[in-house]
Amino acid sequence: MYFCENNANYTVNSTYERNLDTTLSALPTTTNGFGFYNLSTGLGNDRVNSAALCRGDINPVLCRSCLNESIVTLRQRCPNQKQAVIYYDYCLLKYSNETVLGITGFKFSVYLANPENTTDVDRFYGALRPLLSRLRGDAAAGGSLQKFASGNTSVMGLPMIHALVQCTPDLLEQQCSECLMDAMGYITQLLDRKVGGRILLQMCNFRYESYGFFNLSTLNNQEASLHNQVGLMPEKALAVRRGRRVADAGEGVEHDRHSFVIFVKRSQLMREKKGREKRAGNEGKYLGK
Repeated sequence: MYFCENNANYTVNSTYERNLDTTLSALPTTTNGFGFYNLSTGLGNDRVNSAALCRGDINPVLCRSCLNESIVTLRQRCPNQKQAVIYYDYCLLKYSNETVLGITGFKFSVYLANPENTTDVDRFYGALRPLLSRLRGDAAAGGSLQKFASGNTSVMGLPMIHALVQCTPDLLEQQCSECLMDAMGYITQLLDRKVGGRILLQMCNFRYESYGFFNLSTLNNQEASLHNQVGLMPEKALAVRRGRRVADAGEGVEHDRHSFVIFVKRSQLMREKKGREKRAGNEGKYLGK
C-alpha cells in the first residue's frame, strides 16, 4: 500500500535525487533500538526528510527486512515524487521535502476492514471503545523511545477482542493521544460493525481483531531492553497489555486473507463524515505490496 504525492516532483540526476539516494541508503542504520528510524539530508528545497516505523511487536530482523523492502518498492512505485509513503503489515516508510517529524495532520490514510460483521453491535462497541481508550493512553505515555501498547478484552458470547495502537515516538504525549483519537473517530464511518480492522496514518495507527495477531515474546524482550536503557520499571517504560493468543512472528501480510484495503484522502473522509451518502472507498485505490 503506497501513496505518491504528485504535487512535488524531482528530475533525474538532480540534487534532490542524490540526497534521496543518500538518505534512504543510510536510513536503516539510524534505528533507535525500538523500530524507529529517521534521517535528513541536504538543504533548502533539496532537503530530504525521512522516517520509518516498525510495528512495536516485531523483532529487529523482521523490522530491518521490512524497511529494506519498503525502500526498494517505494522508489520503484514513486520514481520521481518528492513525497511518498508506503505501508506494510510490519512497517511504514515515508520521505518528503517537508517536515516528517512532530506533525499530526494528515493528507491521506489507509484503512483495512475485516469483512466479518459482529453479531451484537452494542456489546461489541461497548467493549472495544474502553479497550482502545486505555491503550491510547498507555501508548501516548510510552516515552521517546517507543509509543506502543497492545491488549485484549473479553466479551460474553462474542470472540475476544485483541488490539494494538502505536505512534511515532517523536510525537509528544498529547500529540500521540490526539492523533489516535482522530483516527479512532472514524471507526463507525470506515469500519462500521466489523469485528476487525485498522486505520493507518503516517504518525499513528491502531488495529483490532477477533483473533490474536501480535507477538508477545518480542514485547517481553523489548520491555527488558527499555528497562535497561532508561532505568524505569518495564511496565512504566513500555505500556503493553498482554494478550492470551500470540501470532507467529513470521506471519505474512494478512489483508489478503482477513480484510480488504482502501486508500483514502482526508478530504474524502471529511466529505463523507458530513454526508454519509457514499462509501469511503469509492475514490480510493486497492493497493498491494
